[in-house]
Amino acid sequence: MGLFDVLESQAEEIASKAGISPDQVKEISATLQSNIGDGSDQMTALEKTAAAHGVPVDKIQELLGHAGSSDDLTAELGGLAKSLLG
Repeated sequence: MGLFDVLESQAEEIASKAGISPDQVKEISATLQSNIGDGSDQMTALEKTAAAHGVPVDKIQELLGHAGSSDDLTAELGGLAKSLLG
C-alpha cells in the first residue's frame, strides 16, 4: 500500500493524531499527489500544498509521518515520476 493509500484509508486515525479533520487529510493528500504529479520536487510540492490549504509545511510533514516515513514519500515521488515520464 502506497503512502497516499494509507493517508486515504487511515484518514480518521491520522486526523485525530494531527488535530485536523479526516476530510482535510484526504484533501491535503489529493492536493499533494497532484502537485507531485505536475513535476514539482518534494519540497515545492509540500510548500504548494501547504499554501493551498492554509497549513504550515510542518503539519503536512506530520501527516506524512503518521502515514509512513519521508522515505515513503521519496519512493512515491519516484513512482509517480516514472509513470508520467515513461
